[in-house]
Amino acid sequence: MLRSYKSLAIFFYTVLLLISFNAFCQSTPDLKLKERKKLISKVELFGGPSLWIPNDHGWAEFLLKLSDDQIIYKAKSETGYQFGLSLVQSISKRFEIQGKILKVRVHYSSQETNLDVHRNFSSKLEFDQRNDQIVLSLVPTYFLSDKNRLHIFGGLSYAFLTRSLEYATYSFAGPQPALNTIDGFEKRVINALLGVGYCHPISKRIETSLRIQGEYGLSYTSSQNQQNISINGVSMSVALRYSR
Repeated sequence: MLRSYKSLAIFFYTVLLLISFNAFCQSTPDLKLKERKKLISKVELFGGPSLWIPNDHGWAEFLLKLSDDQIIYKAKSETGYQFGLSLVQSISKRFEIQGKILKVRVHYSSQETNLDVHRNFSSKLEFDQRNDQIVLSLVPTYFLSDKNRLHIFGGLSYAFLTRSLEYATYSFAGPQPALNTIDGFEKRVINALLGVGYCHPISKRIETSLRIQGEYGLSYTSSQNQQNISINGVSMSVALRYSR
């Protein structure tokens, strides 16, 4: 399953790269401007909610077999957020590259139900995981028309873990104090990005943008004691961009 997702991601990036290269080649005459192009043509502020989808890579099945069907593990999706700054370089009329720095809250939960030898309920453990990251990403973007509104994009992000807290609730002891779990997670994670967006001009220099982005974990978020977890996500962001 992991290989099929990676193959699909590679396919989409290849298509996006070919489209972008074709647009760049067709727009080569446009690059011969009288004025020298600015290194940063647009600045953008953005933010919005996100839904994080954990992938346990078979950990639930492994735990169930190891315990003779007495431990039932389930990972659950939760909402987080992201906001940041984007610096944009316009390569041609339809093609641009965005360099972004983001503050991201990755949020998911898990539940572990323990049964006795007669498969009757014994206890339940619930864990709420919140990881804060600083993320750098490089995102080529291609606009589908000369009006520069509807666009597709894809790229890579590199995340640095800055804080990790776990909130646990035990059926036999109630809620527990937050636990610092930063040492249980990888400090650096690489993700693949793919999405679609729409820009709407407000004035000659200012425009808003709405984007929906899919995020696929290319590396494990956590890898310990035979448990490997990667986090996929879907996010929506609203941006305000200024043309210099």
